Amino acid sequence: MTWFEPFVKGGIRRDEDGVQPSFLGGESNPIRTGIASQGVRNPSRSLGDRRESVRARLVRSPRDRLGVNTTVCGIFIWSGLTVSRKLGCTPKITLAPRSRSVALPFHHHPLDTAMLIRVLESEIMDSAAEARDYDEMDHAHVNRIFAADFLSQFHGAGPVLDVGCGTAQIPIELCRQHPNIVIEAVDASAEMIALAKRNVARAGFAGRIALRLVDAKTLPHPNGTFAATISNSIVHHIPDPNGVLAEMVRVTAQGGLLFVRDLVRPESDADVAALVARYAGDCNAQQKKLFDDSLRAALSLEEIRAIIADLGFDPRDVQQTTDRHWTWSQG
Repeated sequence: MTWFEPFVKGGIRRDEDGVQPSFLGGESNPIRTGIASQGVRNPSRSLGDRRESVRARLVRSPRDRLGVNTTVCGIFIWSGLTVSRKLGCTPKITLAPRSRSVALPFHHHPLDTAMLIRVLESEIMDSAAEARDYDEMDHAHVNRIFAADFLSQFHGAGPVLDVGCGTAQIPIELCRQHPNIVIEAVDASAEMIALAKRNVARAGFAGRIALRLVDAKTLPHPNGTFAATISNSIVHHIPDPNGVLAEMVRVTAQGGLLFVRDLVRPESDADVAALVARYAGDCNAQQKKLFDDSLRAALSLEEIRAIIADLGFDPRDVQQTTDRHWTWSQG
């Protein structure tokens, strides 16, 4: 039994062949029931209350918020091992201390020095070749599942923000599945936004999808702007995802929905190779490398839960939902 299995019983975890859009919804969810009695986080706190708490945390320096050291060679975060290969530095590995304010109420996976370390990849895919290779990969199946899962929980009116939209494949899929949804899609890569504009125009959704070149770490929107904020596969690009997730919380309206999904880091090189073979076996060498790098740059389930706890939310709302994804839904 893997260490996370006690938290994904009751059909919450599913693979790509078994779509289960409401995997986090309902009072019968065994992950949600009994939270208050265990004294972990108060689920009755509104998103607005938590947003104010996040704003208070953001006035602290990154060092204070993380409780870790930062260097020009990278940011070593949370628990476990992180290595940076950016800026031409000699890779440096460190055992990162856990954030001082986190007390996890669930089973703690003991740190195994043989586990796969996190290797940071480029934060912005801003070359034309990388953007084109990414856009040409077949994401249709996972994008349909992401859209269906989100829409099963999004019942309100109002604008939706997609943070790290890439080439706008998910906003386009959302418009296909929902006749009235209006989306603002942002990304920090100019090459991605250029391809996104082409894709949106070709799909005929230019009137419903607004595209902007924006850094997710400093969103330009006022507090509570959006009825829902979504993000797919941006977290693994960010050395310190805490700030980006805090910004998503800040711009989401009270009573709104946060829906975030990303890759989960495999436990071994063999697991990485197996996932690349399964999901990118027909891709070219560069596309396989992009997927391999992304898997190695992803957070473990424990690491993302620690970040969510530090933001003031129940970490058990983060679930591994496929063999390579975690999902956080809040709202």
